[in-house]
Amino acid sequence: MLINLLDNAIKYGHVNSVIEIRAGRQQELIWVSIQDQGPGIPEELRQRVFDPFFRVDTKASRESGSAGLGLTIVKEIIEKHNGSAEIMSRPGIGTEVILRFAGGGPAAHETNQQF
Repeated sequence: MLINLLDNAIKYGHVNSVIEIRAGRQQELIWVSIQDQGPGIPEELRQRVFDPFFRVDTKASRESGSAGLGLTIVKEIIEKHNGSAEIMSRPGIGTEVILRFAGGGPAAHETNQQF
């Protein structure tokens, strides 16, 4: 997931711009954020970026080799681990993807699953 998000930040961020990677913990949740300094995503398209084969800018995506599946895969993986993926973006400023999942504390250790 992280490689995919970093790849997107590199592809769609402005050349020589900063990519911020942050992580932290809020109670039993772990969060990871990757933020680029790119063109951003218009508000009306933000939730669609998780749809298979959807691309905000089809020409730029095609030129970079994108099939429009990366964020779909990220969301599927994080949700299979009972987590969530959120996109925040401001046109002209950049996009941030935040992943949240259980990771520590009492809730993470309470399981009856066998492997």
